[in-house]
Amino acid sequence: MKQLLIAVAVVLFGIANMVMLVVSGPTLDPKPMVPLAPLVRVITVVPETVLMTASTHGTVAPRTESELTPEVSGRVISVASAMVSGGFFDKGDVLVTVEPLDYELALEQAKANLARSESEAANARKTNSRQIDLAEKNLASDSATDDALNRLRVTTATLQESRARLAKAVRDLERTELIAPYDGRVRSKRVDVGQFVNRGNPVATIYATDYVEVRLPIKDEELGG
Repeated sequence: MKQLLIAVAVVLFGIANMVMLVVSGPTLDPKPMVPLAPLVRVITVVPETVLMTASTHGTVAPRTESELTPEVSGRVISVASAMVSGGFFDKGDVLVTVEPLDYELALEQAKANLARSESEAANARKTNSRQIDLAEKNLASDSATDDALNRLRVTTATLQESRARLAKAVRDLERTELIAPYDGRVRSKRVDVGQFVNRGNPVATIYATDYVEVRLPIKDEELGG
């Protein structure tokens, strides 16, 4: 019984001390939280010229490169002195000449055919005009009038065809000379005097000397400079 009283007394004494501490303790005054601004470093930007360098390499290539191709077939009778690998030429220079004799004959034949077609068409127009006059006077049959009109149509078509053949003959004769399309240089040549060339088969590779292009690969880390 005595031990129980002592234990109770100790508990009561502890509770009393705790109450005294709470009552006599300091009073906390709440204060608003002050935000802390982050520390930064500020500098003034001044524009200036900066030289950036990048290491790279590439191949120089012409912007314009062509295959020199004949548009007519025939035997080569002349080749320009510039027609060698590395040779220079100017725009309008005759680089290769194909034998023009066959094309000159074709041109003369086309002129003769055109003259004959013009004469036949003129006669057909006159005949058709006479038949129309006779038909209006009831002096010509319908079949004769129809024949005159049909002949006029045929000769007119033949005349158009003759004109087209003449234009083609003129172009073919002009194409016996392979003319440089620009100032340039010869990369490679595949033709010489006496050789027979076919229409559409390239005889040389040429390129212009006005502009060149260089493709330069740059690393990604160098692009940011």
